[in-house]
Amino acid sequence: MADEYSNKDILFVHSNQNVDKIPDYIQENAAWVCNLDLSYNKIEDLGECITQFNKLRHLDLSHNKLQQLPSNFKALQNLETLNLANNQLNSFPIVLTQLPQLKTLNLKGNGLQTLPIEIEQLQNLEQLELGFNPLEKLPSTFAKLKKLKNLSCTNNRFETFPEVLLEMEQLQKVKQLDLEFRLKLPTRRLDLFFKVLRHLTKQKATLKTKKAAFEILFTETCLQSRADVLPLLLVNYVTFSQVVRTYITTTYSKPLKEESNISILGTTEWMDIESLDNPNILFNQIAPTTTHVVLGRTITKQLLELLHDDLFFVSEKEALAFLSPKQPADWLAEHRQKLLELLQSNQNENIALALQLSKDNALLDNMLTDLLMAYTAVDAGNSRLRNAIKEAFYRRIPNFEQLTLPSASFQFYTPSKTEHVIFQGIKNITNQTEAWDGLKIAHRLFQQYGVAYTYILEYSNEEDEKKWLEQFLKEDTITLSILPKLNRLPKSIRYFKTIRRLNLRSCNFRQFPDVDLLLQLPNLEEIDLRDNPISFVPRDLFELISDYRIFLSK
Repeated sequence: MADEYSNKDILFVHSNQNVDKIPDYIQENAAWVCNLDLSYNKIEDLGECITQFNKLRHLDLSHNKLQQLPSNFKALQNLETLNLANNQLNSFPIVLTQLPQLKTLNLKGNGLQTLPIEIEQLQNLEQLELGFNPLEKLPSTFAKLKKLKNLSCTNNRFETFPEVLLEMEQLQKVKQLDLEFRLKLPTRRLDLFFKVLRHLTKQKATLKTKKAAFEILFTETCLQSRADVLPLLLVNYVTFSQVVRTYITTTYSKPLKEESNISILGTTEWMDIESLDNPNILFNQIAPTTTHVVLGRTITKQLLELLHDDLFFVSEKEALAFLSPKQPADWLAEHRQKLLELLQSNQNENIALALQLSKDNALLDNMLTDLLMAYTAVDAGNSRLRNAIKEAFYRRIPNFEQLTLPSASFQFYTPSKTEHVIFQGIKNITNQTEAWDGLKIAHRLFQQYGVAYTYILEYSNEEDEKKWLEQFLKEDTITLSILPKLNRLPKSIRYFKTIRRLNLRSCNFRQFPDVDLLLQLPNLEEIDLRDNPISFVPRDLFELISDYRIFLSK
């Protein structure tokens, strides 16, 4: 046998054979076996023969009855993959820490409550499956497993976040840590957190700074000092950066006063630096007289070193309100209509003029929907005007930095857009905040282009819908044939008791209109449904609608 197999890798599969020990014929070839599958058996004891498998690299003992591993298991010095899932191990087999080549270890579905500190000896371990064990914590030495990339702890019993993970930025597939169910830590934010950890490790950040990152992202309070928090400003992931800046400007803040002096560090998101003409403002420097700091989008290490404990932080919104306080609406109120005409002109010059006149005036607070439509009319290349509009929104809309503005090429209406696409465009943008009125946009689009009527009918209350429908009434007839995608009767039609004719020709009715609504129109005589997708009337409606003249296409 030695002559025949000494230079070959041997695979033995003896799975699900109801055996309680390693079969003799496998033992006879132990010296050449590299891959052995003994899963789904009844093995309780591996016996002394295990020492003979010194060439073994892959071993599957899952779904057996092992309660422990013998001390001679350490003889498997070449073992790289070991599957012990779904056995009866109530403690981590310490002998495993003496297998230096081990790369993949599966201990899923046992009774492990703790891991030994000696686990740090598995320096080549890359994948560790610990799911469905009653684990309550991870040892501090776990952080020394520098090659470990995939860790699965599904269905664990963690009561708090395992702090050792703060030193394991190399971990991937954080969903397998299973921290969302028990600890309510969202997986998407955990993904971001481990990206931040990798960034902080490159910067050689302290463990306290890493703890600060976790606490700011996931808890209501941060227990770390200001000196440990500020280095987080060097991390430029947008979502994380916003959270950190919000925390800093909330925690280390003080109201601005007339004698306050402001320093602006870095490139600002909303403030137009060129338009600021104030001797009390410094850019990218801190003077002895500086009292408050505005943090830009990115902060360099050199700027970070300028910050000291006597400084307070304010948001761009607070700084703008202080430097350019809103004027009362009264003095501009008489020009409201003119301002609206400028904003609605779709001309960049007019929009810029309207904004120049009203950006610091409270009157603009009630014109934000018009400003949104003006924003979509600005030329894609006119970034200065677009940024000026963004600043106006930022000053007036709570949490505006979390909203998504339309792209530079977006238009609520183009001739190629379908009614459905127009509906979704209005909905997706205006649903983000109450400051933008989707119905106002829809009414304007209908007035100009005859579109967005499905949005009007979907979101108007009955009284407003009734007023809107009045434009389609002429004498004793309501004509809705100019609404080609209309597929249901407006509920407010029941208020038009005097109509005799209902013209629905060339609409999009696929079934007969709501009879309950029709029966509330006592004088109705005629319904025109020609050129609709409907081609017949159900028999069960014959009696109810027998008094009407109904026109259908063949």
